[in-house]
Amino acid sequence: HNLMSREIPIPVYLTFDGENAKQLKAAVERGAGDTQLVVNKKQDPVKAGAELLKAHNFQAFLEGTGEAESGEAAKIIAVVAHTDSMGLAPGLSVGADSNGSGMAAVLQLARMFHRLYSSSRMQGKHSMIFVLTGAGKLDFAGTKHWLSSTDPRIVDRLDFVLCLDAIGGAAVDPSTKQPLLYVHSSKPAKDASLTRVMTVLNASAHAQGTQLAVVHKKINISDPLVSWEHEQFSRRRVMAVTLSRHPTHAAHLRSSVLDTTVDKLTLRSNVQLVANALARVVFELEDPLGIFEGAYGINVPFLEAFVDLAASEGRMLPHPAAEW
Repeated sequence: HNLMSREIPIPVYLTFDGENAKQLKAAVERGAGDTQLVVNKKQDPVKAGAELLKAHNFQAFLEGTGEAESGEAAKIIAVVAHTDSMGLAPGLSVGADSNGSGMAAVLQLARMFHRLYSSSRMQGKHSMIFVLTGAGKLDFAGTKHWLSSTDPRIVDRLDFVLCLDAIGGAAVDPSTKQPLLYVHSSKPAKDASLTRVMTVLNASAHAQGTQLAVVHKKINISDPLVSWEHEQFSRRRVMAVTLSRHPTHAAHLRSSVLDTTVDKLTLRSNVQLVANALARVVFELEDPLGIFEGAYGINVPFLEAFVDLAASEGRMLPHPAAEW
């Protein structure tokens, strides 16, 4: 926290302990003159032998029925989360909440709706696509690549996109003392398309005793900095929001080696909230609370085991653990 909150006029680097690090430390301690790190700015890092960063996107698609009477193709709802972490020390940057919780939620939601859509009697009108994107901490480069490389017919059919980022906890509303989540949007609160999305999210949140607050942040297309994942979709004029426990993209724990735990009970509640909100849309139901029970409900052992896995290894590019 001290390093993150202070302005330090010199670069600070962390490295893995090893023979080279020990030799450098010994040389400095012997007082062998000034020690400098020299970088040749003119040298092409690729030609110098540096490997290009590699990240991967994963997706699963569930086909909806569309409009049977008109024959119109089904619109698509996308649920998205990025997979990598960020922090001062790559090996310690596990990103349990940002974004291990989002990854776990996307996989769990894909499982729940796959079970429903497997029966022709339980298919919703909307198609659904569940996407895990790489390089999220690098201005969501994986999301940008997905949008540019995915079949345009899929992108054109996107009705709205729900991005999940750090939902393994919740703030507390100071007036109601209820759990509070933030819905980040590039559109103002009065926008008709955002109002439609918030209607279903608020209905599900209210049923669970959770409060939602809209945070509007206008995007600057000429600015390469991308604060939230939904902004990559907004740049393509696709309706998208990000659900998060954090009120701002600048929250320290979104890129910190201190992001090591998740409130599993709250994560389960937030996954249920999202599932119910999506069910309201795809099945056109006012009250979907009875759908996700028994075999169709949350697989708690899987959800908790995946979060534990995410919190056990770093996923920071370019130093992800081998199994990631």
